[in-house]
Amino acid sequence: MIQLNTTTTQGRFLTTTEAIAEARTSVLRAQAYAHTVLASHRKRACAACLAMSARALPLRCKDCDQLFFCDESCFNEAISNGHARVCGSLRRIATAKIGLHEKSIAQIALNVLLRRTLEAAKREQIQISTLLNPTNPLTSSAQIADALIKNPLDPIVPSYKDVQSLQSHLADWTNDTRKEWRKTCALMQTLVTEAGLVDASLVDESEGDTLEYILLHLFSKIESNGFGVWAQKMIRRVETSHTEPFKESESQEPPIESIESLTISHIAANRKVSGSPNNEPGTVASDSEEFNGVDDSGICIGRAIYPFASYFNHSCDPTCESVQYGPILLFQTTRPLQENEELTISYMNTNAPVSSRRAALFTDYYFDCACTRCVTELKMKPGERSKVSFARSFVKKPSAAGTNRKKGRKGEVSKSTTVSDVANKEVNLV
Repeated sequence: MIQLNTTTTQGRFLTTTEAIAEARTSVLRAQAYAHTVLASHRKRACAACLAMSARALPLRCKDCDQLFFCDESCFNEAISNGHARVCGSLRRIATAKIGLHEKSIAQIALNVLLRRTLEAAKREQIQISTLLNPTNPLTSSAQIADALIKNPLDPIVPSYKDVQSLQSHLADWTNDTRKEWRKTCALMQTLVTEAGLVDASLVDESEGDTLEYILLHLFSKIESNGFGVWAQKMIRRVETSHTEPFKESESQEPPIESIESLTISHIAANRKVSGSPNNEPGTVASDSEEFNGVDDSGICIGRAIYPFASYFNHSCDPTCESVQYGPILLFQTTRPLQENEELTISYMNTNAPVSSRRAALFTDYYFDCACTRCVTELKMKPGERSKVSFARSFVKKPSAAGTNRKKGRKGEVSKSTTVSDVANKEVNLV
């Protein structure tokens, strides 16, 4: 259905291998490599499954007081994934005198390097051939491309190599931007060294020839390719227990609690709504309609980096949009597509005027948008441009400095939310 292409002008991008007759056709699932919950929502968003709760979560790490969990299984998952190794580091990042944006980027960077260390330990125990199993990290771009073509809806587990293949815009940073990040970088150098996340192979596997530049490139990759984690801004059915999903029966309706700006607990794992498109995991019925996953119309509660989702280029008239199921992003078409047509998403608010869109994309993503819509609107006189409403197809970036992806790849919060927008949300949405 899809294939991965690479050119010198477009970088990596996805196209269809056959015509797609219907809108809302699922084309790709992408799994997060690392994520973090924003400080303002950490007590109600599970640090493991990213489910949102209407009340404070029942479990937390008492040592760092930064990670909260919806149940014991998520708590145990964090422990098995090496949380103890970075527990103290997360606490020091949270209390450091750096900005909220820098803190969240540093937390993801710490989680990325932790996962890399765990991957290295596994490689010492299993043979390379085992890693070629689709349920394990792929080891080359050719294998990734092949897997995307054959099984685009099977979430492929990304590896550190896939993170490093993402575009860095460190070379585009101004001197002021570099100066702003050096304080965070100095703190991170100390933390990753003390946590034992630096080894002799790190330089060989990373972009940058020193630990400082490895971290700066990593910060830029996360900014430019990260996505926002969103809580739906609607009233939903919610479960009353944090540990057990409610069960539907013919005689009894599930309990309903009216809440705003929240998704239900365990939305990422528990429910399926009969009759929903593709019967996707995590779908939840509202009081008046079926709801399929979480889009970017609510509140940004966290950030995540999805290496394979970064294959989508930007368009102000996108052919795809994303729906969020916890740590999984599902991409669906917005309209019927022709064979060999490019799969694109929107990195920002496409309802803005063409000049505003292009300025924001250049500031945050370092490219001048030349999509068909922009080219068409630039040729028109201001009075000739009609008001057209385009749904935001993605959620990316919370930052304070320009960020974002390769010549047009991903930023980090919502495709329609700027870095400053998300930074403000972190402060105000408590």
